[in-house]
Amino acid sequence: MILPKGTILYETDETIRYIYFPHDIIVSLVDVMEDGGSAEMTVFGCEAVIGFISAVVTRESVGRYIVQVPGTASRIATDKMHEAISTRPKLRRLILHYTEALIAQLVSTAVQKSTTGRRKTG
Repeated sequence: MILPKGTILYETDETIRYIYFPHDIIVSLVDVMEDGGSAEMTVFGCEAVIGFISAVVTRESVGRYIVQVPGTASRIATDKMHEAISTRPKLRRLILHYTEALIAQLVSTAVQKSTTGRRKTG
């Protein structure tokens, strides 16, 4: 499917009905604050399985997913994805590896942002 720039795949707390596999789009996961401001939490590209981690238990989006660079992606219904993972051990393992890598990236980004601008003393 073709996704133009600015397309919102999910809003915060929205039920995730589809999992997206980007071909050439770039998607930002943004935390929308009460005052209307926002902060980018991470960026997804062609390596991503967008929406899957949020859809594992609660099936609710943890933020706004917005297309930053237009292009194409494939999508699958969340229920079909869960079915495929439960019946295909190799796919399940691949998704778990992806999840682990994404968590490591998020932690690294959080650490980098928390130390930006700090000067080494001593």
